Amino acid sequence: MKTMFCKTVIFLFLWLPALLSTAQGTNKQTTICNPLNLSYRFQLSKPSHREAADPCIILFNGTYFLFASKSGGYWSSNNLITWTFITSPDLLLEDYAPTAVVIKDTVYFMAICKRIYKSANPLTGCWQIAKNLLPIAAGDPNLFLDENGWLYLYYGLSRSNWTPCTQLYSITVR
Repeated sequence: MKTMFCKTVIFLFLWLPALLSTAQGTNKQTTICNPLNLSYRFQLSKPSHREAADPCIILFNGTYFLFASKSGGYWSSNNLITWTFITSPDLLLEDYAPTAVVIKDTVYFMAICKRIYKSANPLTGCWQIAKNLLPIAAGDPNLFLDENGWLYLYYGLSRSNWTPCTQLYSITVR
């Protein structure tokens, strides 16, 4: 009797949520994992290797945007499965370590260069310079927006033991 009770409780605990979600008509979850099916390109140098290191992904207005090093563009997706490649004459897409952040209704982007770009509609590939010539060259940058609305540039790329590996820099974009 006690064994039957334990089995019933375990069954209900394990299977009841699944049965209820099926009865309510919820969709089955999809797992997305690497590698993504992207048509990324080869390096221009010889010997040639695949490129697209340092990926950065953001969600903006219901669309995912994926930026990667030396990609010649970036990708968009509504479902993380099907990706569309976008080129832009405005961005330096042959640079390394891109980063992006969403601030209100705008996407801000930068790579190793000393500029931060912005776009209210990155699906078009149209970008403008938001901040020109930062006083630092940021290797492996990361734009970070805190809960108080402060934007920080965190970066770190040291080629020696003498220079610091990470820095934090507060920036203002307009």
